[in-house]
Amino acid sequence: MDESSGTSTPRPDPTILTTEQLGRAIDNLQTLLERTIDAEAKLTAERFADVRRMQNLAEKARIEQKKDTKEAVDLALSSAKESIQALRREVDDLKNRANTSRGATEGEAERQGRTFAWIGAGCLVLSVLVGIVTLAVTLG
Repeated sequence: MDESSGTSTPRPDPTILTTEQLGRAIDNLQTLLERTIDAEAKLTAERFADVRRMQNLAEKARIEQKKDTKEAVDLALSSAKESIQALRREVDDLKNRANTSRGATEGEAERQGRTFAWIGAGCLVLSVLVGIVTLAVTLG
């Protein structure tokens, strides 16, 4: 205690010790807060990088699927065109046969009926293929 000035301040002065201790606590808290902020920033950057990678993968998959769908549709349309041409040739051939043999026997008429039934079935299959291709294009 300081008796010369008439005040009673203990030695060492607790105000100074308390202020120093508070300063150290603030410094420690500031260091901890900076480290936490740095760690969160790094984690956030990693998350954004992961999201960008996932977006890139999804875009690549979308482009590849679009290409595959286009190739499948082109192939199906080409096949359908070839089938239609083959059916037209068969129909033309049958028309020519029918015209040249107006007096066809009963067996020949039955064979022609079966042939036309197969042509009808082929047209049905072709229609189904065209419907599937149309659906694939619509969904793709």
